[in-house]
Amino acid sequence: MIELAPGWLIEVEDSTNNHWVGSCGDLMIAFAYQGSHNDLRHVQAIARCIDRLGKNSKHGVRILFVLPPLHAKPPDEKVRRALVDELRRCAAQISIAAIVVEGTGFGAAIHRGVLTGILGVVRPKFRLVVEGSVRAGLSSLLDSKSAVFRPLLRYCEDRLTGPI
Repeated sequence: MIELAPGWLIEVEDSTNNHWVGSCGDLMIAFAYQGSHNDLRHVQAIARCIDRLGKNSKHGVRILFVLPPLHAKPPDEKVRRALVDELRRCAAQISIAAIVVEGTGFGAAIHRGVLTGILGVVRPKFRLVVEGSVRAGLSSLLDSKSAVFRPLLRYCEDRLTGPI
């Protein structure tokens, strides 16, 4: 565990070359990297983390989900199905989710299209925002003046392009 600010610990749920999943307070953070498109493990780690945080959260789990910024493929059928199933199962524990689709151009457009399709099927009952940067995603989940904002932003930016 790493303490970013007093009382704000980073706990790693799972980390591979394809993803990083962890938490800080009641915030679940997930980075899907190149290669995660056909790997169910990040979906399972996200669900475990939401379940763990949801048990102790008074106001619901906040989610920051960052999609790979470069050379990414959309999730395959089994990953899409697992995402839909787990979102439905965990929805009552979630208060807000920020999905970050970094970048511009064709790759980002593919992600936004897949995301729109998944959300059309799931129709989440929690608030959901799609942002174009980690800073914007975190700003929708945390007060940017809080003691943890800047250190958490740096921590997330370090994980943006792949595992460290």
